[in-house]
Amino acid sequence: MSLWTAAERAQMLIGVALGDLQRQVGANIRRHRKHEGLTQEEFARRVGVHRTYLGGLERGERNLTLKAVESIAQQLGLEPLVLLASEEDRARMADLAAPPALQLGIRTSSSESAGSAPSR
Repeated sequence: MSLWTAAERAQMLIGVALGDLQRQVGANIRRHRKHEGLTQEEFARRVGVHRTYLGGLERGERNLTLKAVESIAQQLGLEPLVLLASEEDRARMADLAAPPALQLGIRTSSSESAGSAPSR
């Protein structure tokens, strides 16, 4: 008989503490809601949930179904995976969205400061 629960084994394997994803999704919802300039009340009305439920989501106190993640992402104009992404994941996504020259650290004429001539 194992001394570890299935949840504890999963935590050890993936290195994510239980509840971290829930808090991460909540923080992402809050960040995107604020970026859109919406209050909790306005956004809750738009998504079709109560304001206190949305507050619980943003604090990572409530579990979300995948259907709810899809609905909230749609209301924010995002792909659902964006709400699940960690800060590190978002940084990697931003790097991938950068032009290839910037990904490699190569200076291009548009990235050089204005008025300076390229060295020969």
